Amino acid sequence: DFGKFAEEAESSACENCDEGKYSADVEGASSCIACGAGRHASGVGNDACYICAAGKYSLLASDECSNCESGKYSASQESSSCSICEKGFFSLSGSSVCTACSAGYYSSSTGSSGCTACGIGKISSALTASTECADCEAGEYNGVEAQSVCLSCDVGTYSGASATACIDCGPGTYAATLKSVACLSCE
Repeated sequence: DFGKFAEEAESSACENCDEGKYSADVEGASSCIACGAGRHASGVGNDACYICAAGKYSLLASDECSNCESGKYSASQESSSCSICEKGFFSLSGSSVCTACSAGYYSSSTGSSGCTACGIGKISSALTASTECADCEAGEYNGVEAQSVCLSCDVGTYSGASATACIDCGPGTYAATLKSVACLSCE
């Protein structure tokens, strides 16, 4: 029978193949064959091994496929291991692809399970897959997390780099243009 074997000559009965192994011979099997990496056979008495889906993997003689861990992926079926997501990307458990971090978010290390929001005064201007956040330039500000652009300081205000808000020019000073980096004295 499929999925069975008789190890010794003149056996009185056939035995089921163990989990992770199979026998495709109709008769005469003296042993079972281990499933190759990337395949599995659950339960006993298997007549074939089954391919692991993308996002999963298995080692030799496995009875089940395992999900790739967060931060890793397997793009193809029948994988024996998972690959690590690059910087700027992340994945959840069982992923077949890594997802790029959205604008305003970043991932500075490989194997990330998620992206981190850029803090106030910082941005990630790349459309996707940022590996770091940049400071807002002097004359600009950003008072909210997870942003992709800095805003210009209005006329009458100024800021330094990494500003979370613009500062009003004091009495006797002015800023005549947008994005001022300092106030000028009235003369």
